[in-house]
Amino acid sequence: MTPPTTSTRIRNPRKAARHTTFKDVTGQHFGYLTAQWPAGKAKWGTSWLCSCDCGRLTVALLNNLGRKTISCGCVRRKLSAQRTTKHGHTINHKPSRTHCLWTHMLGRCENPKHQFFRNYGGRGIKACERWRGEHGFENFLADMGERPTGMSLDRFPNNNGNYEPGNCRWATRKQQAANKRPITPEHCRNISIGKRRAMAIKKQTGKTS
Repeated sequence: MTPPTTSTRIRNPRKAARHTTFKDVTGQHFGYLTAQWPAGKAKWGTSWLCSCDCGRLTVALLNNLGRKTISCGCVRRKLSAQRTTKHGHTINHKPSRTHCLWTHMLGRCENPKHQFFRNYGGRGIKACERWRGEHGFENFLADMGERPTGMSLDRFPNNNGNYEPGNCRWATRKQQAANKRPITPEHCRNISIGKRRAMAIKKQTGKTS
């Protein structure tokens, strides 16, 4: 590649010292980048036009080459893609339905701020160790398989037990409804209290007619 022609005359003699410290790195390799020619001066030093092994061009500060900058960004994108698609259920940062159900299962059991935590983690229901942690979803997928269309995760045969292999199944809405906890008077009172609180909030905010 041929660098553009530029004038080498220094207009301000006071800046001569700065120009004498210029470092020519043309042709040198920095990770996946090869320096081509200077692209100008920035606040923090000289910028260089570099060609990447992937075929793209990029501009980077000389001080960052080989340190913070080793490619045009292709390496970072490749690593990110590997992390998000290692199990094939998160593509373009959008999780699959099976992955969403697994995430919500953990939230109900472990996150006190989850809207349904009281009925799950608050009652002592947990997700087994195998389905948690770095490889939790991969293990969950190996044990349960993909979510069939129209089904959701159900604890069965022990509806009061934990989320674990042997006590979970993919169930239809009808099966889920038949496997619900019996509604107790206390449960009814909680629902009634929740409705009254919602009505009170609406009245305070002037949303009721």
